[in-house]
Amino acid sequence: MSPLYPYSPEVPILAYICLAAVPVSIVVLLVWSFKNKKNNLIFGWSFFTFNVMFLLQIVGAGQGFLADRFTYIAYIGLFFLTAKFYDWLIEQKPSSSLFLQIAFGIYLAFFCYLTQKQIKIWQNGSTLWEHVKIYYPNSPLVWKNLANYYRDEEKNREKAIENYTQAILLEPKNAYTYNDLAKAYMDKAFSLDATANEQRNSLLTSAMQNYNIAIEKDSINHQPDKKISGEIFVNRGVAYAVAGNAQQAVIDLTKGLELNPTNLNGYLNRGLLYYNTNQFELSLKDRDAYIQLNPENADMYYERGICKINLEKNTEAIPDFDKAIALNSSVGIYYYGRAIANKKLGNSAASKNDAQKAKQLGIAVPDDLLN
Repeated sequence: MSPLYPYSPEVPILAYICLAAVPVSIVVLLVWSFKNKKNNLIFGWSFFTFNVMFLLQIVGAGQGFLADRFTYIAYIGLFFLTAKFYDWLIEQKPSSSLFLQIAFGIYLAFFCYLTQKQIKIWQNGSTLWEHVKIYYPNSPLVWKNLANYYRDEEKNREKAIENYTQAILLEPKNAYTYNDLAKAYMDKAFSLDATANEQRNSLLTSAMQNYNIAIEKDSINHQPDKKISGEIFVNRGVAYAVAGNAQQAVIDLTKGLELNPTNLNGYLNRGLLYYNTNQFELSLKDRDAYIQLNPENADMYYERGICKINLEKNTEAIPDFDKAIALNSSVGIYYYGRAIANKKLGNSAASKNDAQKAKQLGIAVPDDLLN
């Protein structure tokens, strides 16, 4: 049993043989069963067939061509036949009933053991996909899913990179796997401390190379997934920003948002780049777009408030800081931002109260806000 039965790149010979042999075998079985009045046999096989036939993926959908869960109800028909076979054996060999009971008991105990063993593979994504990999080592999907788990759940970037690399070796034309591999390189680069500059630059170079390949491969895809295509450009834009190329970063982030206008990471990073280059109006627009898509991000309200302060829109900034504090009242920087806005508006008492609260929450506040 496998949690996934991935599509084979080629249809096996056995499939063609079954295409001819199975219908003939079913007709022969039905004719023989009717002729010999084997009603139990007809019922058991019919129950299985009619319950499973509607779940067969005549038109492919999902990652695999079948799933064990499709057969749970259908197998009742086969269990019925197994029980009837047991009854038939007891009737034929009444003197051996004790032996048969022991044999069937061992048979059931064996499947209990297999069940317990099978349950263990569902412990986490690693145990699950490592199990599937045993049976389908040539499936790029399996290696990619395993890599996703190592990258996103265990934060094991080395294993993630190894598995993405293997997935690419098996399927070198998949643009989106290059994107995932590049993200793993970026994650590893961000995890390094400030002293590992040489290693970080090497990882950024590897990430950039894979983003470039992803974009190249995606451009020859006649029906690309615009959501993921946009993500690739946004991700490369972030890589350019980290490498210090702000101009190219904005170009890629803008292209990514054109392909996928719902990419939150694109608005977040482009807004940050605009802010760092004193383009506060553009930064404010990206904050607005982000909040419209995700109105529960407290940090974004704070950042929008700071943009408004830089644009001398202090009155409009206050509601943004209020909202940020309402969403998360334990972040000192939100009170600090509101203290600055109130100070500029001449609300000295409110500014002092916010500054004191910010200081209590660990923010270094200048004396002019506290007095």
